[in-house]
Amino acid sequence: MADLKREATAASQIITPIHCPSCMSTRPAGVTATQWALLDVGFTERGLQIWCRRHDVNVAHVDFEGHRHPVERVHLDRPRGGAEPPA
Repeated sequence: MADLKREATAASQIITPIHCPSCMSTRPAGVTATQWALLDVGFTERGLQIWCRRHDVNVAHVDFEGHRHPVERVHLDRPRGGAEPPA
């Protein structure tokens, strides 16, 4: 696996997406999980929380157990849909 602390990228590195189970059970046909998701993700006093806005429930709360972790906040201007910016 790549050393994520050192690798700066604007591409998704998600291997296993996390979705609200209630959202996935009510997702309309022809709509992707990404299109249907209404998630807020942010840091808490314990770690990182994923919150479903549609159902107003906790989807996941990652407890860092008091450890601090480096955060990569790289943002490159890209058009919606993930296309690379023009050279």
